[in-house]
Amino acid sequence: MARFPFPFPRSPNPRPRRRYPRRVGIVGAIALLIAALAGGIGQCSPAAQPQTAGGQRPAPTSQQPAPSAQPPAQYATVEGGAISDREQVVGIWDTLRRIAKGPPYPYKQDGVSFSNREKRLPQRERGWYHEYTVETPGSDDRGARRLVVGKDGDIWYTADHYRSFVRLIVP
Repeated sequence: MARFPFPFPRSPNPRPRRRYPRRVGIVGAIALLIAALAGGIGQCSPAAQPQTAGGQRPAPTSQQPAPSAQPPAQYATVEGGAISDREQVVGIWDTLRRIAKGPPYPYKQDGVSFSNREKRLPQRERGWYHEYTVETPGSDDRGARRLVVGKDGDIWYTADHYRSFVRLIVP
């Protein structure tokens, strides 16, 4: 067996070794097993849902509305106008379907945190907004169109690479 070429320095008072070093691991494993059997872990996990007064669990809510099977004729905006250009509507609809489906996304920048450096959206804490690419037909790169989605479910659209935004009302 190969040895290190020189001896390690020894401390003058070496700490004594534990007599039963695995005892804590075994005791901890037994405690977890007992808690799991008693149902304690299911009550403490963040995935557990509260029950209503009738003993039924409430229906799960989603921040992102599920897009319909067909693209709408237009997307209404909070400001009153509407996006009715068919190419943009279909691009927004496709992107909303990809977001609802989840990763992996076609572009590595999709789903990353949007920092709002331009300060065109309401100020929120870091990580509130996430950006996604809206396909631009005929573009050889990501293009200029983006959807920015907030944690509260607000969906913002820009067709000019963050110069202006409109808040969408998703049907």
